[in-house]
Amino acid sequence: MPRSFESRFGRAFTEPDAVSREYRLIWLGSGTDDIFFGGAKEFAGHLQSVKVPHVFRQFAGGHVMPVFRQELVEVLPLLFQR
Repeated sequence: MPRSFESRFGRAFTEPDAVSREYRLIWLGSGTDDIFFGGAKEFAGHLQSVKVPHVFRQFAGGHVMPVFRQELVEVLPLLFQR
C-alpha cells in the first residue's frame, strides 16, 4: 500500500546502493485487475526513481491462482540462478 512504502521499505529509498548490493533479486508481479496492482506499479516506480534494480511484471487477471501460477513460472527460475 502506497502509504506504507516509507515505513515498510524506507531503506530502499534512503540507502538504494546498499539495497542494490544486498538483494540479488527484487521481483514484483501483479495481475492488472488485482486490487493491489496500483500499489505494486507505484512501488516499482519508486524503486526505479532511486535506481534500485528490480523486475516488475504485470499479468492479465486479478488476485487469482492462474495469475499466481504465471508469476511462479517466471520468478522460480530466477531464484535459482547464480
